[in-house]
Parts: sequence; C-alpha cells; structure tokens
Amino acid sequence: MSLRLVTEETPGRGLVAVALTVAAGGDDDPPGRHGMAHLVEHLMFPRGDGATTEGDTGFVALVQEAGGMCNAETHRDHTVLHTVVPADALPDVLALEARRLLRFRPEPATVRSETAVIAEEIRAAGAGARLWDTVLAALHPGARHAYGTTAELTGVTAEEAESFFRAHYRPERAVLSVVGDVDAGRVATLVEREFGAWAPGLPTAVPPAMLPAAASGRLVPPSLTPAAPGGLVPLTAPASGTPAWLTPTATAPASGTPTATAPASGTPASLTAAAPGRPALLTAPVSGSLVPLTTPGTRHSTALHNSSGHLGSSPRSTLGAPIPYARDGVAVGHALADPRGDFRLYVAQVVLCELLRRSRLPHLVATAPEVDAATVQCGYQGQWLASAAPDLALVLLGRVPGAGTEEAVGRWLEALGELAATPPGETELRRAARVLRAGCHRQSDSLPARAVTHARAALLLPHATPDALPAHLAAVTPADVSTGARALLAAPRTVHPLEGAAA
Repeated sequence: MSLRLVTEETPGRGLVAVALTVAAGGDDDPPGRHGMAHLVEHLMFPRGDGATTEGDTGFVALVQEAGGMCNAETHRDHTVLHTVVPADALPDVLALEARRLLRFRPEPATVRSETAVIAEEIRAAGAGARLWDTVLAALHPGARHAYGTTAELTGVTAEEAESFFRAHYRPERAVLSVVGDVDAGRVATLVEREFGAWAPGLPTAVPPAMLPAAASGRLVPPSLTPAAPGGLVPLTAPASGTPAWLTPTATAPASGTPTATAPASGTPASLTAAAPGRPALLTAPVSGSLVPLTTPGTRHSTALHNSSGHLGSSPRSTLGAPIPYARDGVAVGHALADPRGDFRLYVAQVVLCELLRRSRLPHLVATAPEVDAATVQCGYQGQWLASAAPDLALVLLGRVPGAGTEEAVGRWLEALGELAATPPGETELRRAARVLRAGCHRQSDSLPARAVTHARAALLLPHATPDALPAHLAAVTPADVSTGARALLAAPRTVHPLEGAAA
C-alpha cells in the first residue's frame, strides 16, 4: 500500500494546485475526543512559532511569500489540504508538504491555541448548523459533524494529536493530486523524491536532518530524500466522457472509517431564498456558507399517518423533537442514495432537488394554504458529493399560523409523489440540469477545485471526476427523476417541528 498520485496537465495557466487528501475525518475521532480530526487539520499549518519543531518557518508564510494561497477542510470521511502557487514554485511546495507530514510533532502551546480557535468556530456555527446536525443524527444515528465539541477537545494533549496523526495520516490512506502548468513525468519524479520517506506505519517523526530546512524565511529547494522503491502509485486523471453508469462499474477504493464534517459557521438554512446547488468540487472549510437547494415533497398516506392520524408511525418516518428556530416551520430529512453503491440514482436525486427548487416548490407555496415558504438543500450543509458518508436532503417548510406539522408535511409529500408517479417534461428537466452543469463547469475552471475533486474521486468517489460530472447530469432522464423521487419516499426520513421564539 502506498501514496497515490493524480496529475493533470493544464498548459498555459502559469499556476499549479496541490491537494493532499487523507481518509481521516470526523467519524474517526476517538471516543471522548470529538473534533480530533479537525484539530489535526489545524495543526498541519505550523505558524513558525514552535508549532512543529523549534526554528520552523510557518507553512502559510512560506506559501504566501511565493505568491500562493493555502487552506484545508475536514469532512465526514476525509481531510483535504490544498495549495495553489505559481507553477515554478511546485518543487518547493512539494518539499514543504512532505516536510510537514514527516515532521509533525505539535507543541503543547500550539495544541492549546488551536483548540481555542476551534472552540470559537463551534460557537460561531449558530442555529443553522445545529439544525443540520440534529437532523443528520436523527436520520443516520451515530453520524456527527466534524467541527468537534468544545468540552471534548478541552485538555487534548500534543501526544493525543500526534497519535491520531500517526494512525491516520499514512500514505496508503492518502491521494496527492497536482493540477496545473506542469509536466506529469517531472511531477512523478519530484513526488518520489520528496515523499519517499513517508512509509506506511511510520511510527515517529523523521529526524530533521533528513528533511529540507527553511533558510532566511525563503522557500527551500527540493530535498534529496531517497524514494522508497515502489512507493508511488501514479494514477491518470480521468477525462470527460461517457457517464460511468454506462460503462463497467469501478470499485471505490477503501477509505477507512467513514467520518463526519462540514462547514462550521455557515449562513443558517433559510426558508426564504433557494439558490442553485453546487457540487462539492471545492467545499468551504469549516467556516463556509450554506447553499440552499430545493427538493420536492410527496404524499404517501401510509408513510405519514397511521389509523390514529399520528405523525411518524411509518417505519420510514420518525418524528423528532422540536428544534428552536427563527420561525415556525417543519424540517424534513430524507436519506439520499449512497453515491458509492448507486451513483446514477444519487445524481438523479440531485437533479430532482434542483427541478423542485426551480418550478415545483414555488407552485407549492402559491397553492398550499398551510405552507408559505419551502426550500430544500441536497447534501449535508447543502454540499452534494462533499463526501461518501451517509447523506441527506433537508427540506424546510414554513407553516402559516394555525397550520399543523402533519398538514405541512403532507403537502410536501404530495408534491414529491406527483413526480414519483409522473416523470417531468423534457424542458423542465433540461432547465434544471443545465443550471447544475453550468455550476460544475464554473467550479472546474478553478485549479484548486480540480485538484480537490480529482483526489476525492481517487480516494472515495471514482465516478465524480470534475469533467465527468456535467456528463452525468446531462444523462439523467425524466424516468430517472421519477425513480429518484420514489427512492426518497421509500428511504428513511425524519420530521422535526421548528419552533419560533414567542412574540
């Protein structure tokens, strides 16, 4: 088992993006240490103040000196560290990337300061994030976001952080992707040289003598660390083409324990505006904003009501505890298809949500007396394909005064049922798919987004390469949308009344 490399040549751009993606996220947090993966992500950015080894110059400062930018994201089943710099700085950035992996040894003071930063991010998350987390946990018991819990992170030691790093940040659990104005052969040579000492199960930090050192605050030249024989597994960056479901199915690489995370301080999920959704080509770090999407609703009398008329009696539907919110309403969480097991169905449900956002939900609000607002977001925190962990579509319904939860949800289920029974027209479908495809193309113009998506595809979601996504969306048929609606109706769902503050 060894490090996998994905390289995409994009001549003439003058820039290069590097993304290191590791199969370690929030669900890998040790018991009683919720947020450990998030903390280790923070500790991967030494600030030159003793964060790793005394005398180190900070990773961020060195990248910025080269004219570049860097950031990171902790997700539910992976963590990604991404950097973009001028193409001629690639050797230096790869040396720095390898150095922080091989030299990871955080100081106690740095652990305490980064824990405090994360605690502030958690506090800033607000009601919108808590709504997501409550519905996610009700729909997928045991699933948790990756921000962490302040109480559980308090008192984390440097030894605990290093132990987590040694267990999870291993080459056989990682993908390195390089996209930009580069030569693939040269990239492979540089990666072999810089990452050769990163061996599976490396137990302790590599002595500084083996690693490149910073001099006078400038980016350092590549080191001459010997490459381990057979230590690099190059992968060809997939090109756009026929959707994978029309070709022999690929098997997703093992990704380790599924994990949990997403943006921390986002705009609260709104009952008013529903913007087009976007794929998680480059998702926001733990402080991104939500992207509202809208999904349909459909009535299934046996799913919502039993003979006594009580909500949540169906095996598919559970009634959760009320959630404090900005106004009275209802939150409905639907389990999405597993993109690893049925990618075509998952993509059909993404298109279904966009179609409802554009045309069906406005009609629902205009005609249903119980509902005065409706929106749906596809994927945790509104990011679809952000991870391969169990995911959800979140529906938010505004209830008019006097309307009950059952009536509002019933209207939603009626709308979803209409699409389950009758496929949409070609024109309605194409409008929705075109919006999603345009979003994919806009994001894939970004080199960091392409690098992140290539790595996520190699590690978790082999069908979801940046240039293949528009073709997957274009291949969705009206019958696929109906199938997606029926699957949402048949899948588990959870209903939570939303309670606004008393006037």
